[in-house]
Amino acid sequence: HLAGKGTVVVCCDARLSSPELATVAACALAELGVPVLFFKDARPTPQLSFAVRHFKAAGGLNITASHNPKEYNGCKFYDEKGAQLGNDDTDRISEIMAGIPMLAPMPEKSFDEYLQEGKITYAQCDEAYIQAVLDCRINADTLNAKVLFLQSNLFDNISHQKYDIIVSNPPYIKSEEVETLDVRGRNLVTGLPKTVTVT
Repeated sequence: HLAGKGTVVVCCDARLSSPELATVAACALAELGVPVLFFKDARPTPQLSFAVRHFKAAGGLNITASHNPKEYNGCKFYDEKGAQLGNDDTDRISEIMAGIPMLAPMPEKSFDEYLQEGKITYAQCDEAYIQAVLDCRINADTLNAKVLFLQSNLFDNISHQKYDIIVSNPPYIKSEEVETLDVRGRNLVTGLPKTVTVT
């Protein structure tokens, strides 16, 4: 259905099975001739929606079970606007999946082979996504503190020195200069106007 219509962005959450499932999904799409933009690490679901629009992709696939218990996993499909597919489309996908044998053949090539051929490429839009989130602030000119909420694996891809308060999950911050508070399982770092160091 998507072959010849454009790129599909693929990402996953932090569940143990998600990276493997996302990799297989990316390979299956590449095998069918669909170009894939692939996130190397877990990303928040809203970033997939952003990426679909940012890259003008044909759609997106997120390997996640959302709020369900950790032993489950699933997937979410997105259209070219970065919105989740409606019931009509997902019902059609379910019908197609019901006709596929449980032991369907795996893609012929490995992820690295598709990567080398250019059929899969890594998605890089962390800075753009974070900036887009910051641009959504209300009365941004009146805010003195620069606050950033994100998954910890994004730290390596941003200029973290620009922020006064960082909320990350899971914890990824180490500093002797700031106070760390545990707020509902998230690592809240305060200590304005001290510098937050990330290791």
